[in-house]
Amino acid sequence: MKFSYFKKILFLFVLSFFFSTTLKAQDSLKTFKQNNVSQDFLKKCVGTYLFNQNVNEGNVRAEITLIDGKLFAVQLGPGENPPLELIPLSKTKFKISNLNAEIKFTTDRKGNVVGLVYTRDKQVMQASKNVN
Repeated sequence: MKFSYFKKILFLFVLSFFFSTTLKAQDSLKTFKQNNVSQDFLKKCVGTYLFNQNVNEGNVRAEITLIDGKLFAVQLGPGENPPLELIPLSKTKFKISNLNAEIKFTTDRKGNVVGLVYTRDKQVMQASKNVN
């Protein structure tokens, strides 16, 4: 099927409009979700978490911090580990930037954050929040 020059231009215009609209909708949804998580809940997430599973180097710990209204996670231990931003997917579930992984914070009946579940591919690890 041959397209005329005009039809090709029209097709490209419609295609570019569709993709720009889709990207704008995704950006606004991301902004909505980021603003939808309360700062009070984000503050409750801050702390040190100890993973229940032992790995080759011993127990793994993670530090969750709040900087400029955004959560960041860093694995504690030997070597330099850069903090990674946690991007909200829901009130308690966050995507870890630059990784194909997620963190879901767990709460008690009073709404206090007591732990987290780290998921990457098919690996699932649980961590308890250090209350010290």
